Amino acid sequence: MQFQAKELLERYKYNKNPSLTNIREQVYNAIETDEETKVIINKLLEEHKRPSCSHYDQQPFYCTFIGVAYYRLGQFEQAVQWFNTAAMQFRGKDDKWNEAVTSMSAGIAYKCLGDAMQAVEVLENAKHVITTHILTHSSEYLTDAKQLASDIDKLIAEVNAPTSVNSKENEAYMAFFGLPVYPGVQAGPGGPMLIRPGAKTSHTDTKLIYIEGKLHKLLTVVARNQQITINGQFNYGWAKVAGDSMNGAYPTPIIDGNYVLFYESDDADDNAIIIASWLDINGIDLKLIVKRYGKNDQCLYSDTTPPNRYNPISIQGDVKILGIVVAVAKPV
Repeated sequence: MQFQAKELLERYKYNKNPSLTNIREQVYNAIETDEETKVIINKLLEEHKRPSCSHYDQQPFYCTFIGVAYYRLGQFEQAVQWFNTAAMQFRGKDDKWNEAVTSMSAGIAYKCLGDAMQAVEVLENAKHVITTHILTHSSEYLTDAKQLASDIDKLIAEVNAPTSVNSKENEAYMAFFGLPVYPGVQAGPGGPMLIRPGAKTSHTDTKLIYIEGKLHKLLTVVARNQQITINGQFNYGWAKVAGDSMNGAYPTPIIDGNYVLFYESDDADDNAIIIASWLDINGIDLKLIVKRYGKNDQCLYSDTTPPNRYNPISIQGDVKILGIVVAVAKPV
């Protein structure tokens, strides 16, 4: 389900203040082009700052319309901020319809950002407001409220459920989110130290994903397998790669700046791409590398172009398998 800015704006049709209706129409007409949208944002920001009682009553609508305009420009972080502010103000005014609609809008913007956890949280809050307050205690615009609840259910399902994309290539990916990003995995002879997991999270529901705020394409590392399967029994994480020792990996080269998706495991099948760890010389910090695993001789191998640029690493002592790589994310 793809919402356009004007579709979001249509949800705010129940305010009866003529001036707000006029503002809504101005925003509706402005979002045809980027330049007109930017102009209307500046006008709304000026109105939003005016310290009068009448403008105070209209504040949540100004916030909402600014959010819609930013959404139209694809500036989803700003859209989320304004939608959340508006929802909080509508809640304070006990305006349940507009609180629900604005929370839904925030959920859509979170979804566009790739933040599934926040998207589901605000969408479920919007659904709760509708079912608890509007459908059970109000006869006003009942049909529209039921449609709004149905739309929110579809949005939540899109975020939570596996999504089939690009049927031409027959690729399908499982939705998952809330994964830690590990900042230093070396595809080379040495390796930077992993101090602790980064605070950022990432989320995928299609083959295009956001990691640390940037768009990446997700590719499998398993030959002849175009589907990435996420097992809920394992712990997953992202690791950012530095170096070139896996730039010849088949079927997907792993190069400097890519992210690998792995799940924690202390063992792997022969020829699997794995992340190995060992204690640094100080005995506290971990070093990590991404390599191909040779189960028979218990060695880690590089996949380079040209080949044989790095010597194998024997798994012994502090060298341990940390996880198994299932996918690579490459910047778009």
